[in-house]
Amino acid sequence: MDVAAFQLAVGLGGLLHGHGFVRAQAEPAIGQQGDRLIQGTGSTVGRGLGQRDAEVGGGRVRQGDDPLGSAGQGDRVGQDTLAGRVEHGVHRAQRADPAGQARAVPHRRRSQLAGERLVVLADRADNPGSGSPGDSTFILRRMIERGIRNAAIGPMWDPLAVKIAFEAGKGAKLSLRVGGKVGPASGDPLDLLCEVRALFPEMWMTGLSGAPTPVGDAALVEADGIEMVLITLRNQAMGTDVFTNLGCDLAAKDIIVVKSAQHFRAAFAPIAKSVLHVEAPGAATPDLASLPYRKIKRPKWPLDR
Repeated sequence: MDVAAFQLAVGLGGLLHGHGFVRAQAEPAIGQQGDRLIQGTGSTVGRGLGQRDAEVGGGRVRQGDDPLGSAGQGDRVGQDTLAGRVEHGVHRAQRADPAGQARAVPHRRRSQLAGERLVVLADRADNPGSGSPGDSTFILRRMIERGIRNAAIGPMWDPLAVKIAFEAGKGAKLSLRVGGKVGPASGDPLDLLCEVRALFPEMWMTGLSGAPTPVGDAALVEADGIEMVLITLRNQAMGTDVFTNLGCDLAAKDIIVVKSAQHFRAAFAPIAKSVLHVEAPGAATPDLASLPYRKIKRPKWPLDR
């Protein structure tokens, strides 16, 4: 199909990531092409990144080496995209109060499995993998305002707070300014009375494909019943050990907020009763129409429908 038409169809691309579209389109192709697709002769779908402000952007279908099989397959994927782009868009969490939604999940006795009661909230708008700083305070502030306790959030990128925690030492209780340091998209910093629960110099977490991923010096601090993982090397939540390495007992929590959009799922979804993607403010908000694009070529879906 026409390349320009396909770019308009797929648009900024991030809206399709992780919400069934690529999987739905790829599985029939794998069934038809068999090992030829694995060998690289089939088409490849590239989703793009919705928050990227560049002249060249959006999704792509790359046709493979088989001029007959892959060309037809690429055309089918493009046409299906045109027909189903709205249906396969992001299924956003309700804006009203995702923290309240999580709180409303029925609690069970602690003797039952953690997955029966634990709710994971994904702060995708502050996902460092999408370009956000990883220090926003919008969800944390809302949980404190709602009086939500027995929760955890992280990893939050705050080298200054980590340095202060290390100087104070484990067990120290002190006033600490947390998050909100990079800019307006991070929200305002929170001044909290914190207890330093744990310190871990040069900590690593389990990353993609099990690879060790550094997060730098890390501190676990607690305020108002919420444990916060603070790190010095900016990264998103991938493995549960970004919490558990510091002694944060996820099985005992009601709510965990992860600074991530998708890469947390493999580790966190199996232990959760529910996973909610939160449409909070932030530099990588899924509300693409609110972002101040200056360089992208228009028209571009979903900005131009």
